[in-house]
Amino acid sequence: MTRTLGGRMGRGAMGAMVVALSCGSAVAQTGAGLMLQPWKDGQQLEFSADARYFNQVSTTGVTGSSDVWEYESQARWRLDPAKPGSLSFGHEISYFDWQRGSPDLVDESVAAGMRVYQDETWAVDAVAGVGIAGHPVYEHDEAIYFMGDVIATMNLDEKSSVLFFLNYDGNRSVWPDIPLPGIAYQRRSSETLSYIVGVPRSSIHWQPKEKVNLSVAYTLPLTFDLSADWEFVERWHLFGMFENRFWAFQVQEVNFQRLFLEQKRVETGVKWDICDHATLVLAGGYAFDNRQTTGFDVLNDRNEVWSSDEFYGRVGVEIGF
Repeated sequence: MTRTLGGRMGRGAMGAMVVALSCGSAVAQTGAGLMLQPWKDGQQLEFSADARYFNQVSTTGVTGSSDVWEYESQARWRLDPAKPGSLSFGHEISYFDWQRGSPDLVDESVAAGMRVYQDETWAVDAVAGVGIAGHPVYEHDEAIYFMGDVIATMNLDEKSSVLFFLNYDGNRSVWPDIPLPGIAYQRRSSETLSYIVGVPRSSIHWQPKEKVNLSVAYTLPLTFDLSADWEFVERWHLFGMFENRFWAFQVQEVNFQRLFLEQKRVETGVKWDICDHATLVLAGGYAFDNRQTTGFDVLNDRNEVWSSDEFYGRVGVEIGF
């Protein structure tokens, strides 16, 4: 299944570090990823939306079961596609809808970013945003949080650079009240191989043959994401992936402490490129280690509750132009 306000997450110090040091913003459209994630040539807008459905999820200590819907969406838009570091805007939302028993939860954020300095060697980008994550949905003042990133890039040559990060995220699952630094070396060795080696996150993207793409990302100390994509006929892709997800919410029913959710999932499916600007996704997967805890952060969380491991279906759309 996926989570249910009954259960799952809490990882102790090691898992907490995974969330804290990944800075969430490394890939998020309302974090550093707003400026660092590559754009396709000439593209000005990216949008994706997904819905996952879980049937009859059960939770430890809760009588009965419930169907669960999870909705996720990301978007970003840049003012001038011809100008590197152009003023850009990002939006993200995750919404969890339990059909019975548990309250709905939402995490929604918006951000703006732009390049604030550039010379032959250095480029400095800044991102600032605000979000709300909690229950009651959009009615809980304590659920409002702020975010910010400063990213300095030192170009070493045409193929490699060093990135220096400073991230603040008021909804981070650990140490939400302090900025955290990061560093990474990135290199594009060829048209088919690129990688990043850093703290806390490292990744590699490899195209072993035409129309086959593999990606692996590792965040210290214990978690990683894995994806594979194969265009087996023109405009049709077969893909598979593994990912580990974390969320944090302010919930009034737990005495204004935060609610932490964790979910691991494996998934496979097909993507159909309807046209050059739109892709339809149909997939199925299995979610496991669905946990929930409460506390200030996951270094001192408690009250662990588990939800059942469940199969799910997903439909999604990706748009870019």
